[in-house]
Amino acid sequence: MNIYRMLPAGYAAGLLFMVLAMPQRMVAQAQQRVVTPNDTLVSPEVSPDHRVTFRIYAPKASEVAITGDWISQGRGTGGNLRKDDQGVWSITVGPLVPDFYSYTLTVDPELLVDFASRSIHETAITAKAMIKAYYNQAPHYSYFTGCSGGGGQALSEAQRFPGDYNGIVAGAPANFPTHMWPGELYAAWVTHRDPANMIPNEKLPLIANAVLAACDSLDGVKDGVIGDPRRCNFDPATIQCPGPDGPNCLTAAQVDSVKKIYAGLKDPATGKLFWYGYERSSELGWPGHINNPFNIPLNYFKYMAFQNPNWDWKTFDFTNPKNFALVSEASKKLGPVLDSTDPDLTPFKKLGGKLIQYHGWIDQNISPLNSISYYESVEKTMGGEKVTQDFYRLFLAPGMGHCGGGAGPNTLDGLSALEQWVEQGKAPDQIIATHATGGKVDRARPLCPYPQVAKYKGTGSTDDPANFVCTSESSKSAK
Repeated sequence: MNIYRMLPAGYAAGLLFMVLAMPQRMVAQAQQRVVTPNDTLVSPEVSPDHRVTFRIYAPKASEVAITGDWISQGRGTGGNLRKDDQGVWSITVGPLVPDFYSYTLTVDPELLVDFASRSIHETAITAKAMIKAYYNQAPHYSYFTGCSGGGGQALSEAQRFPGDYNGIVAGAPANFPTHMWPGELYAAWVTHRDPANMIPNEKLPLIANAVLAACDSLDGVKDGVIGDPRRCNFDPATIQCPGPDGPNCLTAAQVDSVKKIYAGLKDPATGKLFWYGYERSSELGWPGHINNPFNIPLNYFKYMAFQNPNWDWKTFDFTNPKNFALVSEASKKLGPVLDSTDPDLTPFKKLGGKLIQYHGWIDQNISPLNSISYYESVEKTMGGEKVTQDFYRLFLAPGMGHCGGGAGPNTLDGLSALEQWVEQGKAPDQIIATHATGGKVDRARPLCPYPQVAKYKGTGSTDDPANFVCTSESSKSAK
């Protein structure tokens, strides 16, 4: 989501101007299509060879005066424009190409660059030019917010194009895909090595409940949420069947699968971790990965890594050193284009940029340990915690899944915190996250800047954020 904040003279409230775009390199053509001010959705057609569309909604001055703020949400797929009861617009964009990660990414390296990073950058350039022409002034503040693939794009912007945005929110970022996608496929491979290794969906609650029974109280509050899963050493062998298979226990083969999924993908020759395993207490989110492969990592191997649409993942043994060497080679080849892992954010910091990153502890798609690893690499590169937290803060959400969902507080407003940081100089010492059931908030908890954690004061409701305090008692190397 790209958000451009305007502060036009005569308006007490600001305008949040949103632009979302598909990869596009013909910026000049897109600009030329907006000849005169237009109060409707503008969708310039760009090069058909690259299947590009650019969408921008320009609110009328009368609407701006009434509603003040405009907020847009973007996702990787879809394609609609809607307005809610409060007059807030939400825009989603269409798929990158007709078939996600199709052969065109293989035969056209330029499109791969568009997909990975350049599209967002050129969107910013074009959008700012359109805004200036339409409102006769440039935006005062520009923001970007995204989660998952959008979170990866957010970090790419901070690293590759530090001048595009004043502030960035990066949620559960997919910023290391050449390691993440093999790691995702590995989980499916683990359970498909042999029919005996498959973990039935019906047994996932059994595992999750056993994890909570063993570790829920480690954070001082027994509430169905584990504050820091790295501190949990639950061993699935404790629920192994003493005899034949049954509904309330795991077979030896199933225990082996769970252990491997927790452990993550490793180089079979060196034992070095290539991608993180799933956190304990994330088990209810496993079905989309262990039953059949998620389509994105599968297509990464077919169309990017091996350039073979007929490649069969079931015949690929991740424990074979020669096979794993191919995975590593693909990462080295594609990483400079696809990955956004540069820890040197000096240019972004010098320009006054602010970055808020968040991640759910039970994310079943992208490991929260990846966010921790990237943050700590930035800390090391930039000169320590204090220097880093002057412009970049990471917030981890216990009990939150991928970009939301889960038993813990899983909804947060990172954008408002970012605006206060950028425009008022007020750094977020905590961000309140909420959980709702049936549309009614029933739990709230403060999220603290890593490495701090929220600690219960000992009295009052554990669903009230006022009864928690951020503390640094948790070690960074908890696992």
